[in-house]
Amino acid sequence: MTRTLLMAATTALLSTSCTTTHAAPGAPELASPMKMTLDLDRHPDLQFRIDRFTVPPASRPELEAAIHRSTELLRAQPGFLGHVVFERQGEPGVTTLVTLAAWESPEAIAKAGEAVRAHYQRIGFDVPALLARLGVTMERGNYIAPRELQ
Repeated sequence: MTRTLLMAATTALLSTSCTTTHAAPGAPELASPMKMTLDLDRHPDLQFRIDRFTVPPASRPELEAAIHRSTELLRAQPGFLGHVVFERQGEPGVTTLVTLAAWESPEAIAKAGEAVRAHYQRIGFDVPALLARLGVTMERGNYIAPRELQ
């Protein structure tokens, strides 16, 4: 597959409906899902936060509410480009949710992390305690999209 064709396929894959996009402080609330397009040629410093949750059925509503609250907080951070959630049905009674948040630079993702941690500390929100209480497991990481692999 040529690089151009591969980039087109990658862009098509990453051009997906998402609940947020290009939000800035004071931006109006989005009434409907919008497209998030990631152009790695024009924005080579993109950063991605990917979290994978294994969720028991009874815990899903509360975890979904927490994801929505977190997304609203992220939308207010400078450099936030969008967020999408993927779902995979696995073995009976187990759902896997994967969240992907895109950031314009390493500095933006680092500053957002600081802001989110400070906010959670101010309001007394303990993410590990919530996940333990819900029986949810999480794998979390920051990723880049290396040009040589595209």
